[in-house]
Amino acid sequence: MRRESREKRKKIREIEVEIRKKFEEEIEKKEKEIRKKEEEMTKRMKRMVELESKIREREVETERRDKELEKREIEIARKEEKEKKKKEEEDERERLEKAKEEEKIRLEEKEKIRLEKTKKEEGKKMLNKIMREQQKQMKEMMMQIEAMTKEVKTPTMFFGVSWKVESFVKECREYVEIKMKEKTVEDQIL
Repeated sequence: MRRESREKRKKIREIEVEIRKKFEEEIEKKEKEIRKKEEEMTKRMKRMVELESKIREREVETERRDKELEKREIEIARKEEKEKKKKEEEDERERLEKAKEEEKIRLEEKEKIRLEKTKKEEGKKMLNKIMREQQKQMKEMMMQIEAMTKEVKTPTMFFGVSWKVESFVKECREYVEIKMKEKTVEDQIL
């Protein structure tokens, strides 16, 4: 029995050793798998870290580009605003210049009209003066004609007939009036 028990023990030990070996081999195998998986995970983590850093870099680059685009848009908007303001100022300046020019033309026309009125008034005054002078001259001429007819000896053809003398004087007056009317007022002034 002892022997058997020893053998049993020995077998048990051998089985134990074998089980341990298998167990250790299994453990080793599992550890290798775990290490392999850890290495894969580490590689994946590194790859993820690399990808994350690239993503961050791209995000930073995108933000930088967005800021640059925003600055450009702001500059363009400012430039457009300046150009718009400048155009409005030019339009306003042109409108003011046009208004000044129109005002100047209107004032010139008013001045022309005023000068024309003044000239017309002066012309009327001159015409009235000339007409008065002509009337005076006519009266004087008529008086001279009458005086001359009285001084001149009555021609034999009028002798004794007063109506013939009066008709002759009347004809002379009409002749002088016709001659005076033939000349225009401007010609008479000059």
